Amino acid sequence: MEATAHADTAQTARHGRDQRYYDLMAYIVSNTISGEIMAVENYSEMVPLMRDTDAKIETVRQATEESKHIRMLASLGKRLDYAVKTEIVEPQWRQIRGHFSAAVRRKDLPACLIIQDLMTETMAIVLYRTLQRATDPDTAQIASLILED
Repeated sequence: MEATAHADTAQTARHGRDQRYYDLMAYIVSNTISGEIMAVENYSEMVPLMRDTDAKIETVRQATEESKHIRMLASLGKRLDYAVKTEIVEPQWRQIRGHFSAAVRRKDLPACLIIQDLMTETMAIVLYRTLQRATDPDTAQIASLILED
């Protein structure tokens, strides 16, 4: 009991936040990681649709950048001591992935670009801007770094 009370006090002392904050952050960051995983999968699946080698290389580079974001977010969870999932957790992400894969099967590059660049990246920007504001300094810093990418 005493150890739990001490842990709760330590949790509250971190950036003046209580455990509910960290539970919420775990959920938000897990969903953000889901979006990044989806982006890696989308870019990877899109490579064969690219017309020239330079475009293929750029698409692979984008997938690599997204994977760095996954590692940064997972590291944030470890540093702030909350668990994050490094898999797709919400059905909405799976539905978007399904639409993207269908566009790849049709070899519809414009549809792929709309899904990835417009829908997925827009959602990511909104999530990172949210994480940038009214969160703890570590989370705000990571969100800012990712937004710079």
